[in-house]
Amino acid sequence: QYFQDTCYVDVDELPNGQFQSLGHITVKEKLHRISITVKKPDGSAAQARVYIDDRVRETNDLGFTAFRFASPETSYRVRIDPDLPTLVPVDTVMDIPISKTYLQHIFQLREGKKIKVRAIIDNSGHQNQPVNPIPIPGAVVQTLLTSSQNGNSYISCITGADGVCTLEGVPASPTLAEITVWKEDDERLYIGKTVSV
Repeated sequence: QYFQDTCYVDVDELPNGQFQSLGHITVKEKLHRISITVKKPDGSAAQARVYIDDRVRETNDLGFTAFRFASPETSYRVRIDPDLPTLVPVDTVMDIPISKTYLQHIFQLREGKKIKVRAIIDNSGHQNQPVNPIPIPGAVVQTLLTSSQNGNSYISCITGADGVCTLEGVPASPTLAEITVWKEDDERLYIGKTVSV
C-alpha cells in the first residue's frame, strides 16, 4: 500500500541512555498520479471538464488539473470536454502507472469545423429533389469522434422545430465525416441514411 523508501540522516553520538529524535519520515501511498494541462489555440483552456473513466475534474484558469487515485488497473479512458463547443473534444486511452510523483501530460485542443444538418422526410420519391420536405424536430444527429476498446465517442446535436441543428467541434481531418440521423416516437421510427460530408 505504501512505497518503500530510503532516507539518510545524521546521527550524533550521545551518552548512554539518551536518544536522538529523527523527526518524521513520510512515505507515499501507492497511487496513480497524473497532472493534466489543457491548452487551446489562443491559450489555456479554463473550465474544461477532464474525465479519467468515471472520475471528473475541471481545469483552473491555467488549464490545469490533477488526479490521484487508487486502482488495480493501469489503462484508463481519458476524455476532455472543452469549455467551447467549437473545439474538438479529446477521447483517448492512456497508461497511468502507480508513481510517487505526478505524471505530467499536456493536451493541445484543436479548432473543429461546424456542420449544419437538416433532417427531413422526403415524400417526393426522389432522394435529391424533395417536393414537400417535412422537417423532423427532435431528431438525434451524430458523427463518430473516436472508436476504441472502451467504446465509441460521438459529437451530436438535436434538431429544432425546423429540423435543423449544427454539429460543432467536428475534427477537420479526415475531411469526410459520416453523419447518422434518427428519431423514435410513439408512432414510427425515422432512420436517416448515413451520409459523408
